[in-house]
Amino acid sequence: MKRIFYFLVSLMFLVVAVYYGWETLFENGDPGYVILGIGRWSLESTLAFFMIVLWFSFTVLYFLVRWLGWFIRLPKKIKSKGQDVTLNRSKEALVSGLVDYAEGNWERSETILIKHAPSSAAPLVYYLTAARAAHLRGAADSRDSYLNMAAEQSPGSEFAIGITKAELDLSQGRFVEAQEGLLHLQTTDPSHPAVTKLLYQAYLKQNDWQSIAELFPILDKSKILLKTERKILAIKVYGGLLKQHGEKASLVDVDRLWAEIPDDIKALKDLAFCYFTAMIQCGAGAKIEKQIVEYLLVDKEDALLELYGEIVSDDVARQIQVIEQWAQLYPRNPVLLRTVGKLFYVTENWQQAQVFLNRSIELKPAASAYHMLAEIMTMKGNYEKASELYKQGLVMESDQIVKAIDMTQLDPAVSSEDTADLVPEPVSGSDKTVIS
Repeated sequence: MKRIFYFLVSLMFLVVAVYYGWETLFENGDPGYVILGIGRWSLESTLAFFMIVLWFSFTVLYFLVRWLGWFIRLPKKIKSKGQDVTLNRSKEALVSGLVDYAEGNWERSETILIKHAPSSAAPLVYYLTAARAAHLRGAADSRDSYLNMAAEQSPGSEFAIGITKAELDLSQGRFVEAQEGLLHLQTTDPSHPAVTKLLYQAYLKQNDWQSIAELFPILDKSKILLKTERKILAIKVYGGLLKQHGEKASLVDVDRLWAEIPDDIKALKDLAFCYFTAMIQCGAGAKIEKQIVEYLLVDKEDALLELYGEIVSDDVARQIQVIEQWAQLYPRNPVLLRTVGKLFYVTENWQQAQVFLNRSIELKPAASAYHMLAEIMTMKGNYEKASELYKQGLVMESDQIVKAIDMTQLDPAVSSEDTADLVPEPVSGSDKTVIS
């Protein structure tokens, strides 16, 4: 549009100039006179004719130059046009490859993407997608080859390639390899969100609780996890560390870790149970006896009752008195009765231990109850009864193992209890009386 405008304006000026030139030269009866001399040669003409020849020569020369420039640029235009066609084909191939990838046609997706990657404007996308497709169809060598090609074609894409490789390693169970690559990337950008998230997943798969705990500041700063996810992760991490320290019977480490845990996480019942277990494993159950009792006043939870039975109290008589009174209030609780029987068993009060263990078995048989009763029968010299009880306990244990294996095969996912609100409830009046 702009060119047409300039042409019309130029044409208008030309017409005006010709008109005024004609008026000046011919109406006055003087057409003008031009003479050109070159050596012995001379050329004579009227001014009007000379102007027409000059204009015609300029026009021919102008178009000649334009055509010459067009011919000179023609190879470049042809090349550019070819490149445009190639790029368009590459874009179409990318779309087709991504569709095949999404539909599960991984081999075809891989073939299309690799064919058009060298001629594309962004080969990195092609190679990384092809690497994922090769990984999904189990072609590890092709996957690694495509990642290497991506590194060669896109030297500045270390993070994209490294993150992709780490994701593929994690999905294949190569946690150590993924961790090494991610740690290398972390040296370049310690707070990179994707690197941090993948790194914590690699640690989680290896139960490396200490390393995850060290990542908590970065995880919180980058807000990678939701509040609920962060709370569940904290329970896993601190619970795992407490378990490790408890198995090592390292009371100093347990106390130090418990002091470092935020108060809102300490208030979660699941984590408190891990702490109680670790303290008992360290032989310091007497220190947390009062805390366990406070939880039991709220809820006679089976796991907590069993922990209470594991405590080596400074005042065993008082411990037995408290739990025996609870047994009177809750005579249908088999775990509570078994715990009372265990405490009597520890104090070698065989008669009372036998009474409570038998009552517990009547309500709900347990392998541990059978074993303790068998020990009591052995102490009393009733070896036949002891043998029978041992056999019943072993059968029950084997049944529990088989059941656990079956459950794992049916649902390998680990369930987690709801930990949203674990504030202790008010103590009931009957329990207050028992404890006072």
